[in-house]
Amino acid sequence: MNNSLVVYPRIPTQVAVELLKDFDGKNAAELRDLADVKHVRSYYHPNFPYRASVELLCSLRSGVEELAAKNGFPDRAKQGGAADFDREVATFLFSEMSILPADAAVEEVWNFFTLVLLPHIALWRYPNTGQNFEYPRLIGKRRNVFRKLWWRAFVLGPALSEKLGEDETVGIMERPSIGGNRSLARAIVIAHVRVQLQNPGKYPASEFLREVNKRIRAINSVRGLTFLSETELQREIDEVFEGVREAWESGELISRSAKAKHSL
Repeated sequence: MNNSLVVYPRIPTQVAVELLKDFDGKNAAELRDLADVKHVRSYYHPNFPYRASVELLCSLRSGVEELAAKNGFPDRAKQGGAADFDREVATFLFSEMSILPADAAVEEVWNFFTLVLLPHIALWRYPNTGQNFEYPRLIGKRRNVFRKLWWRAFVLGPALSEKLGEDETVGIMERPSIGGNRSLARAIVIAHVRVQLQNPGKYPASEFLREVNKRIRAINSVRGLTFLSETELQREIDEVFEGVREAWESGELISRSAKAKHSL
């Protein structure tokens, strides 16, 4: 990992939209031929002196390509491959990009990373079947294929990030009151992993976490959890998980699958 933080090339979103239009109907090999480390409309943050080198960009592209190939690229992802790809790429990007966090919050950075550097991988992971040329998974918005993975590893740390499935990650990262607080997000994942390991297969992970997050948001709106020490915060979160577990055991909470069976 490079010890110096760097900024990355950017392209305007209107240029990204035009690229998506140009990519429409092209196969993986054609998209790989279009992948590049530069673009005529690219630019950098004007004031930060350290920029991602061509060598770094090429290394990142090769690394992501290797992880994609491992999980099925250019064919459809093998069973479980998409989730494995996400977990592995999140760790890889966080470890290797050395991106300035402020730069990682910029839409135009991920426009370049996705549609100039890695269009073949991006469109393999999220095919644009609906011909939506402002598709949030491919344009550099919060749900962008690579942006969401870097932020996932940045907020949770690679070790915790790798323990979550897609639905569980969405339940944390796409709620600003939770995903925007690294200490809170990590405390939740630590408790979640512990409960699931202690009760294998007993509680539907995504539904259980959804109920936990609902209770945590309610608590946070009344008395902020931000000001608690790490130990106090973990204790508070553990108590919420225990409350949800008890409610589940008592029948106060019924999973969606169980409700569906009852309705038949």
